[in-house]
Amino acid sequence: MAESIEKYKQVRSIKRGLDVLVALNDMGRASISALSVRTKIHRTTMYRVLETLETLGYVRRSHTDDSFYLTSQVRSLSDGYDESERIAGAASDSLNALTDEVEWPCSVATPHQGAMIIRETTHGRSELFVHDVRVGTRSPVLTTAMGRAYLANCDEEERKCFLSTVATLQTPEALLARDGQYVERIVTTTRDAGYGASFGDASSRLGSVAMPIREGERVVGCVNVVFFHGVVARNLVVGKFVPALERAVGAIERKLNKA
Repeated sequence: MAESIEKYKQVRSIKRGLDVLVALNDMGRASISALSVRTKIHRTTMYRVLETLETLGYVRRSHTDDSFYLTSQVRSLSDGYDESERIAGAASDSLNALTDEVEWPCSVATPHQGAMIIRETTHGRSELFVHDVRVGTRSPVLTTAMGRAYLANCDEEERKCFLSTVATLQTPEALLARDGQYVERIVTTTRDAGYGASFGDASSRLGSVAMPIREGERVVGCVNVVFFHGVVARNLVVGKFVPALERAVGAIERKLNKA
């Protein structure tokens, strides 16, 4: 019993510290009294919390009016945060709903250093195992639906820069990235269709369709559905998968653009 009480106290202490950091972030600077009112933490406890945060370097006390304010040290708390994590978080529920609807696994990926990096996926929960895809998997650009959806919808300067990176990699795609006619054909075909598609291009067994995720005017990632293209008819892909993808992307974009 004593052990569980102690654990509870430790967690409560962390919550109090975070509450104070959040309050100071919003208030700019504040006295102990003002922070106590704002956070509903007793003045005596508030003093101990502030003293601890000051020792750790996250807050500083003004010698002029005894108010407290955040230091630049708090920025270190977000150093491990990656923009892709925010996109993955916004996409998680929609990916699950998409897989429930179409039954096949799906993923969200973001462009990074000449590849599409899987940030969230339902390959682990889908009843239909297609291939081993995990968070962090690097996916080709020019031969996959997600890569094609990204290239066809990002702005021209971004596309050129990204392809120049692909061209330097020690991968089969490097040659394709240097083939201007091939790239133009992929971009044009994808734009005309309204979605990225790959039927046996990246893998002889697999097919996939994908759509871009936009935050404002910028393409920040793509969502796909993967299937065995020898099993799924193309009219089902166009008639069911693509509309389901469009709804999923719409839900993700609403979350991102609301944040």
